[in-house]
Amino acid sequence: MKILVAPDSFGTTLSAGEAAEVIASTWRRSAPHDEVRTLPLSDGGPGFLDVLAGENGIFEPLVVQDAKGQARPIRVLLREGSAYVESAEIIGRGSYPESSDLVRSGSSYGVGEALLFGFSRARRVVIGLGGTAINDGGAGLLAALGASANVRLDQGGIGLAGIKELNMARACEAVAGCEILIATDVDNPLTGPQGASEMYAPQKGATPADVRELEAHLFDYQLALVAASSTESVGAGSGAAGGLGAALLALGGRRVSGIEEVARQVELASAVEWADLVVTGEGSFDWQSLRGKVVSGVAFHATRLGKPTIVLAGQVHCGRREYTSIGIESAYAMAETQAEIAESIAQPRISLAALVERVSRTWSR
Repeated sequence: MKILVAPDSFGTTLSAGEAAEVIASTWRRSAPHDEVRTLPLSDGGPGFLDVLAGENGIFEPLVVQDAKGQARPIRVLLREGSAYVESAEIIGRGSYPESSDLVRSGSSYGVGEALLFGFSRARRVVIGLGGTAINDGGAGLLAALGASANVRLDQGGIGLAGIKELNMARACEAVAGCEILIATDVDNPLTGPQGASEMYAPQKGATPADVRELEAHLFDYQLALVAASSTESVGAGSGAAGGLGAALLALGGRRVSGIEEVARQVELASAVEWADLVVTGEGSFDWQSLRGKVVSGVAFHATRLGKPTIVLAGQVHCGRREYTSIGIESAYAMAETQAEIAESIAQPRISLAALVERVSRTWSR
């Protein structure tokens, strides 16, 4: 039996590559007659650069500001005439303890610095959005490119209080003649019930009061951004990565599905066609997984080619009716009780391997 292992990262515990290695090595031991291949994936969030690097990618080191304004060494990937930037590597949620501080005051300034560096190496920059700790609507990114306003743009979402005027001239000049491709893991708008503050700020530690305040400030920022930009900056994907999508759209960027961009570049369809069974996975398999994430992207290609797909996850919060609707046969959790969850976080390799042993006995032919 031919098994394709194509997971996303498992939260902050295992990278996509690490998860793929654990699943593949365990499956080979449990079912030695099966042929197993790995294809780690990303939807634009954590692991975006490593997944795309391949054999020909070149990493260039760079030091930028992190979400706290402190120096952070990062990488920019150069590959086939394009530069690639991963927002999670600069201001990723996994780098900071969960608190409401950064969701309020964290800045995306460093992402703007990385974008400028990318354009010094290539005329096309692909920026992966997802897994960030901030909620500033990309105001910090615009500040790094030279934008100005009647308030400081590099003080996080909370610093946008009272914004009325935004001057984008220098920022637009900085990226003139360049192409920005925005690889997003979600299609949410900047504001509203499905926007960055309402949907994702609570996951980053925001209290209900924080959410209300951030939403009000982003709404005013949105008005200023629309007035200052000649492009559509508040549509689908503008709420991605704490609103980074809005700033990049305002600069003339083009949005694509992160998983579909990765799938195209790593030739996921070809790998799925080879397989008899596709095994994907992520840290938390929930309703968000069904739209724009790695799991849904893998399921789409597998269903189109008539191949069964199963999901291995840290936790499963999605009902069978929901996940079978996108072509997934079964979903399996590493942990269900609080004690099991704590153990899986403390020893993710061991917990994932134990799950794979059980699942492989069910599916191997």
